Amino acid sequence: MNGDFGIDFENTIGKLEFRPASAEKIAKYRRAWESALKKVPEAEWPLYVGAIVVVGKGRKFRPKREALEQAVNALVGCRETPFHEVALTCARAVGTMSGTDGDSLFTWRDIASKLRLMFEGKKYISDPENWRGPLIEVRWPDPDAQEVGEIGIYLVPGPDGKPTLSLKPQELQAALTLCAARMIATGTTFTTCLNCKTPFLRGGQSDRRGDAVFCDSRCKSEYHNKERRKPKSK
Repeated sequence: MNGDFGIDFENTIGKLEFRPASAEKIAKYRRAWESALKKVPEAEWPLYVGAIVVVGKGRKFRPKREALEQAVNALVGCRETPFHEVALTCARAVGTMSGTDGDSLFTWRDIASKLRLMFEGKKYISDPENWRGPLIEVRWPDPDAQEVGEIGIYLVPGPDGKPTLSLKPQELQAALTLCAARMIATGTTFTTCLNCKTPFLRGGQSDRRGDAVFCDSRCKSEYHNKERRKPKSK
């Protein structure tokens, strides 16, 4: 994350575990977000509405750039792995969204959706001609799609005691957004696997080539095997 200026982000981490939602919590969530639950099988509601909790005392730490980038990759590319497992793995690497109180999965789904839209170059905004109507989609480089987040700007003492510019995300969502923005600016793009249609990132600071069309070697082999089995046209 470090470039011509410092990136200073401190977060809370501790022993984390995932707790499925109780029947009472599901009922409360259903009253507020019934339309969202309609898209989820009822048997999965405890996982969908569950939470990541901090067990014991949390501590302060500074997530490494690599860990933030891996979290961005995991959240953007999540499809086959259950989302609560992805979110828990990310939280254990980069900390929680809400400090020592832990996180609802809603906050992790929200940032995952936002990050994916960033890589797709999309943003949904209120229609300036109909503020009460549905959101409308704008695409980068539309000015409304260029703003992706906010960050604290500080002048801190450097090693020689002189002022040094430092960018400080105020919470994990801002840190992940900043990380994703830098990945995009250095050439990381979004695509879907030619074989399994799983979304993944490629090029730039990702771990895949910029022209990759398969999410992994297994999908590459499966795709070419299926192509070879197709009847050849005369």
